[in-house]
Amino acid sequence: MKSCVILGANGWLGKSTLSYIVENYSDCEFTLVSSQDRLLNFKDKEFKIISFEKFLKIENKEVDVFFNYAFLTGNRVKNYSNSRYLSETEKLIEGANQFINKNMISKVLLSSSGAIYNNGTKKENVYSLQKKKQEEELLKNCSSSNTIFLIARIFGLFANYYNVEYEYAFSSFIEQAKNNKSIKIKSEHKVVRSYLVFKYLLDYFLQLNESQTIDAWNVKLDIFELAKIICDIFNVDVELNKSYFKSEFVDDYSSKDTFFKEIMPLKFSIHQEIEKIIKFSEKASNKVDIFSI
Repeated sequence: MKSCVILGANGWLGKSTLSYIVENYSDCEFTLVSSQDRLLNFKDKEFKIISFEKFLKIENKEVDVFFNYAFLTGNRVKNYSNSRYLSETEKLIEGANQFINKNMISKVLLSSSGAIYNNGTKKENVYSLQKKKQEEELLKNCSSSNTIFLIARIFGLFANYYNVEYEYAFSSFIEQAKNNKSIKIKSEHKVVRSYLVFKYLLDYFLQLNESQTIDAWNVKLDIFELAKIICDIFNVDVELNKSYFKSEFVDDYSSKDTFFKEIMPLKFSIHQEIEKIIKFSEKASNKVDIFSI
C-alpha cells in the first residue's frame, strides 16, 4: 500500500485505522483529514492533519485506500435541528463523493450504521435517513468510477482509542469500572447488541477485491454479559436493575445477517479481545497528542 486517505482521522476509527496501517504497512503516504488543520503526534512520529476544505481541493491523486469515517453521530440529532443536521451531513456526503470523482481511488471503506434498518419504522430519524443516502451516493459514485467499495453497517463497536465521551455501554462501563467499585446497569429491560471488533473489519477490507455491502459484526451480547466481562477485567462488581430480566420488552439493536461473523470469526474469545483493546488504549492514551496549528 502506497497511499492512504482517512477522512475523520481525528476520531475513534481514524486513530485506530492509522495505528493499524502504521504497524502493518511501511512507507505508506497518509492524507489525514479532519475539521481543521492539526498536528498529530503518534507513535513517535508527527502527522499533519488537513482541514476538510483543503481535502475538497485535492485532484488527480492516486489513492490505494480511502477510509470514510466522517459523519455526525446519531446522538447529535437531539442537539441539532433537523435542518442543521441535514446541512452538515450533506456537506460530508457531497465532499467524500467529490473526492472520489476527482481522484483515482482503488478502494473505499464506508462506516455505515445498522440504523438504516430503522427507515420505514417508528425509529426512523434524520440520522438513519442520511446514512442510507450516504450509502446510495457512495454506491453510485464508486460504480461509475469502477472503484471497489465496502459499505460496513456497524451496530456496536470495540476498537482501540475508544472515545469515553460517547454514550456507549462499552465506554460507560469502562469508566465506571475505573472510577467505582461496581458497574451499574440502569436499564429496566434487556438490551442486546451486535458488536464488531474493528480490526477484523480492516483485515477483511484490505483483502477485498469486489464491492460489497455487509452487516459488520463478530459477536452478539446482552449488555449484562458485556458488563460482566469488564467487571472481570477490572475486578469490580455489577449492579443490575431488578426488572432487567423480568421485563418482556427487549431493546434489540442487532443483525440477523451472519455473513461477516462467519467469514471473519474471532481468533480469541470476546473476553480476550476486549481486554486487549482496553490495555492498548490505556497504554496509548499518553502517546497520542492532537493540537491545532
